Amino acid sequence: MRTLAMTSFALAAASLLAGASLAQTPKNQVALRQALNELQDARHQLQTDTSDTEGHREKAVGLVEAAMNEVRAGLAHDNTKPKK
Repeated sequence: MRTLAMTSFALAAASLLAGASLAQTPKNQVALRQALNELQDARHQLQTDTSDTEGHREKAVGLVEAAMNEVRAGLAHDNTKPKK
């Protein structure tokens, strides 16, 4: 029960921090930043899962990390575009 309470508290704190970070993000990057946060959460869930999936979970972690790299590249590209 205590672990569940600590996990809930940690998730709530992370959500507040992410929300504060997103509030300072340009509008055109909010969706990308939210996607990156969700991908990070998904990676964590996959990495902490202990079920035997015959390698599928590990492959999913790699795919999620590839997606995170693409989102980061999109954020970096958007940061290099001249503002109008």
